[in-house]
Amino acid sequence: MKTPSTIKACCPPTGHCVDACTQDSCAAGERCDDTGGCVPASCDDGYACAADQRCFSAASYSDDHGCVPLRCTDGYVCPPGTRCINSSAGDDHGCGTDPCDGTQDPYQCPAGTHCDPRSGADVHHCRVWCSDTGCPVNQICNATESCEMKPCSADADCDCGYCVVGRCWANLGVCNYQGTGGTGG
Repeated sequence: MKTPSTIKACCPPTGHCVDACTQDSCAAGERCDDTGGCVPASCDDGYACAADQRCFSAASYSDDHGCVPLRCTDGYVCPPGTRCINSSAGDDHGCGTDPCDGTQDPYQCPAGTHCDPRSGADVHHCRVWCSDTGCPVNQICNATESCEMKPCSADADCDCGYCVVGRCWANLGVCNYQGTGGTGG
């Protein structure tokens, strides 16, 4: 068998041949393979994975060097606002959103928000309550702490605008007579 220094490496798609690589001619993080070309160095062969990674080249989600994210169950420290949930292999080190209503180290909602996982909450289950902030004109704060159109029976029940089909609106809108089939005249 020829040694890498005596063979020529062909580079598709052009097909022109170049001198075979040497270990010194490959870029950092690469190695010279048996065909005379530079390829990513493997962590199995000594490539050093980043501090927040470990070598596991058999994993389908490993990078070109065989490195995978270090799991929080293996020592990775999750960033603030997340916790170790170890849910799936390719996620962010096994860290996930830490909800305010969680059982492990619950997230503390910022001032002006409440721990409330209902509709309108953020990823930590924090949301603003309309009883704290108020609602826009012609809306009221309902029992679920969300703004909704104010109910009415007459225009006078509305802050401004009109009572349309039992709710306050800023304008009357457009009537749509569907199904009449007529063209007038």
